[in-house]
Amino acid sequence: MIDRSDLEQWMSVDVAGAIVQSFFDDRETYPDHSFYSRYRGINKDIPEELWPLLLLARNLPEAEALRLMHPANEGPDGEIRMSDGSIIRVQVTSSLERDGGYLVRQQLRDIGSYAAPARDTLEVVEERFRRMHAAILEKEQRYRKGTDVLVIQEQSVSWGDVLEPTLKARLAEMVINSKPSKYSAIYIIFNEDVYRLQ
Repeated sequence: MIDRSDLEQWMSVDVAGAIVQSFFDDRETYPDHSFYSRYRGINKDIPEELWPLLLLARNLPEAEALRLMHPANEGPDGEIRMSDGSIIRVQVTSSLERDGGYLVRQQLRDIGSYAAPARDTLEVVEERFRRMHAAILEKEQRYRKGTDVLVIQEQSVSWGDVLEPTLKARLAEMVINSKPSKYSAIYIIFNEDVYRLQ
């Protein structure tokens, strides 16, 4: 089993990817209902912090390594080291937390694998928008000094369908009408698709 301290050491993007994949696939090491029902530990750290950090790193061409910060750290949740040696400090949250979601852990617990549901009707646009907007506002109000980037994990959507332009337009309108962000960039991750909002 992976120790939290292992996730706090610099690791290449490929190594982080192997850790995440092993976590999602290894039912012998991570088999039981009670493991995924816990609210703290690597059952939360890998799917809700390391995985979004990894997806962001894969989306940044110059990213070469990443790590999670110690849980007691009052600043960002993780860091990405770029090929020029610069560090991007990242705050990670899930919009689903506001609804008691924790869908990744629930699915790993209940069915033994994770597959994000794609709900692609217009009626969910407002629900998703409100959820993401609430996540952004909360993290802006609770901004952690020294943090560069905010990453919000959200359920997947069927890009290219009616939902994509509608949701993107609402998010873009929100950014235009908001106060300047304390973050240099905000990303929304829809399952594994990384969308730069600002």
